[in-house]
Amino acid sequence: MAMKLVSVRTLDQRIRIIMHKKSITDFVDVIKVARAQHISFQTKCIEKSGSNPLPLDIQNKLKLVPVPFFQVIGMTIRFYILIQIDGDLYGIWEWSSQDLPKEEDDIITAVFLCKKFLIHRNLLNRTGRLSKKVITDSRIFGENVENMQVPRYVKEPIKLSSIITPRTKRGSRKASCSPCPRSN
Repeated sequence: MAMKLVSVRTLDQRIRIIMHKKSITDFVDVIKVARAQHISFQTKCIEKSGSNPLPLDIQNKLKLVPVPFFQVIGMTIRFYILIQIDGDLYGIWEWSSQDLPKEEDDIITAVFLCKKFLIHRNLLNRTGRLSKKVITDSRIFGENVENMQVPRYVKEPIKLSSIITPRTKRGSRKASCSPCPRSN
């Protein structure tokens, strides 16, 4: 593991050297970048749809967009996939790790490393296609909302002279109608 020396001045003015695991902070930074990439997909969807929060079907499609990334720790490369679980909750899956070749004639390790990077590249391409599809669906949703005809009911004023009230009670056979007297 890569270590970084950090000097800290204590209360009694002695300088202490603390070993800091640089790979841990690098991993956190890499996760933040992958998460920011997923959030940027979500922001583009919101812009295209004009709806915040996003409709449920677009949110579900956005959850299906994985963000692959990798990290080099010493002589090992680790490959991960970041997946949105729900809202601001994300999951990380380490799908593979591979040692770097240590000698020039270590062909098998180099071939496996190439294979892992080809798979990683395939995942990146798939992520690009899925994110474009979700953004396109968001744009279509936004256009449908804009083009949707909302029926508007206009209330016309009621003329009191046109209201007719019956002269007899309900249930009687003879019912004659007369206009309702107007009160001014």
